[in-house]
Amino acid sequence: MKASEYLKQLQRLDVAIKQKKDELEMLRAAMTSTGSLDYGEEKVTGGSIAGEAKFTKLCDKVIDLETEIQNEVGEYFDKKHRVINQIQSIDKTIYRELLYKRYVEFKKLDSISDEMHYSYGHIRNIHRRALKDFECKILKDITQNDI
Repeated sequence: MKASEYLKQLQRLDVAIKQKKDELEMLRAAMTSTGSLDYGEEKVTGGSIAGEAKFTKLCDKVIDLETEIQNEVGEYFDKKHRVINQIQSIDKTIYRELLYKRYVEFKKLDSISDEMHYSYGHIRNIHRRALKDFECKILKDITQNDI
């Protein structure tokens, strides 16, 4: 596995969590919406069993999704902590700073070049060397099971 692929796992997890939170928001909205009323049907006393079943299914989905999100958030913070420690173990300060900004803060190289006061081309070269250094020093010790 390449260093950039390994380091991008945080961003992939972050996006997945955000998408699931959006889905959770939509489910909650569906639970609280009244839907449309059909005045053409006969009035039934005693409540709507079909409506209650639908609400119960939505509640179950919300609970399951909340649990799934909590598990992924825990996994995200565990991986984030591990990646930060791995980045901090790199010898060159400029490599550590660049890798942290790119793969933990999810910043683009052009904004990193502005922040660090280097040209974009120079940052690209430093990024390439930093990834190679990370790959040689960190990823060589990591097995597929650790990823």
